Amino acid sequence: MMRVMDPFLPDDTKLDAIRDLLPSLGSGIRLDVTVAGPFPAETDRAIRQSDEHQLRVGRGGPDRAEDLVQRGDEARSVVAAVLAASPDRMVLAPGRIAALSAVIVAGRVPADGCIAVIGELTAELDAAVGAVAGAHGLRVVRDPSTVPHGSSLAVAAHVDPVTGRVHDPRPLAAQAHATGAALVLDMGWSAGAIPVDAPSSGADVVLVDAHRWLLGPEGVTALWVAEASRIETVRALVDEAPRSQLLGLARSVGWLLMYVSLPWAFERSEALATRLRGALASIGGVAIEPASRGFATTLPFSVAAWSATDLAAELARRVHAHVGVDESRDLVLAGVGAWLRESEIDRFADAVAEIAAHTPETLPRRPLLTVLAPAPWDER
Repeated sequence: MMRVMDPFLPDDTKLDAIRDLLPSLGSGIRLDVTVAGPFPAETDRAIRQSDEHQLRVGRGGPDRAEDLVQRGDEARSVVAAVLAASPDRMVLAPGRIAALSAVIVAGRVPADGCIAVIGELTAELDAAVGAVAGAHGLRVVRDPSTVPHGSSLAVAAHVDPVTGRVHDPRPLAAQAHATGAALVLDMGWSAGAIPVDAPSSGADVVLVDAHRWLLGPEGVTALWVAEASRIETVRALVDEAPRSQLLGLARSVGWLLMYVSLPWAFERSEALATRLRGALASIGGVAIEPASRGFATTLPFSVAAWSATDLAAELARRVHAHVGVDESRDLVLAGVGAWLRESEIDRFADAVAEIAAHTPETLPRRPLLTVLAPAPWDER
């Protein structure tokens, strides 16, 4: 059963209750939300109960079709609530490539058209754009300053993956529309992390991966489609996610809305991200955008003399910190969620400062934990 948290609980008590229901937080400082957010125990329990029921009773039956419709409606409704949108404009696709392909086919993109990339995209979205363009015989044009005439789609990220700054999508939409292109806006690093409003963005399509700040299962990409006339075509072109993924997505986002409270999460995440950004900006050798307004809760940064991969490994070794890594740009991605403690933010920043004061060759190595177990033949 979905529980509703007492809104008058002190923050420390509320945080403890939330962390108790996110078991993976016990494995270290979880700053890897750009990879995947923590999975709520509430969601895991619901999926297990559903799977157990299907195992005992079967997956067929006269009510199966109606049940699938209900699960899809629930999942679309809660994601729509996060996007300040209407559920009837939502589609749930099995991943970004399927989502983008459906948008292209529904838009009847000409074979000689192109996809314009505005600004920087996350590595995952960039790979998806390239794959979809290749599959449909389209060119990819990269020009951060303009959308070329002849573009069928323009793709942009709501959050800049290099700086963490939030773009105002309305000028991007106007720029795309002026050339006849539709704007696809990726809210993968913003939906669930900061307040968003898809209908006011000016975008024609908004994409959101469910497994990041929405804490849902992997493999589901939610689309919001602005045009009512296009929504049914897009929906018909994608196979909706399996029942367990729909159930899990509805339960995770419902848990965020009803138990955690998104306004509380937004306020806390912003405060923690500002705390971390300020701490990192004060460390010599760390390259990061200085703290100011207009940022999301992902902090891309680098440390002089360290590759992002080596830096991530050293942070894991020293303080059990888990981060994302953008290998193509050599950046560490620290994704902040409301479930973190201030002490974890401070320990992470202290570890970065210690590493930044050295090179990989001069950093004193900490001894690794060795577990001593008796040999199989030792009878003691």
